[in-house]
Amino acid sequence: MSNLIDEIKKNMGSKERMIRISVGLILAGTGIFYFGGKNGEILGVVIALLGLLPLISGLFNYCPLYAARWFKDKKTSR
Repeated sequence: MSNLIDEIKKNMGSKERMIRISVGLILAGTGIFYFGGKNGEILGVVIALLGLLPLISGLFNYCPLYAARWFKDKKTSR
């Protein structure tokens, strides 16, 4: 597992990383606590899963879309 993490190259800046982690935590927390509740509504599950995407990419400091060159930020543009 650590070899995989070492092989992933960082491709986002520190500000973007903090924004992604914050947005991910907010979305995941909102989905779990506000919409999830006792009923386990599907909207809460969807929002929580959508929150995991920016959270994981922020924690690993890696965006697969940037790596595929579909989107470019200041560091990856040439």
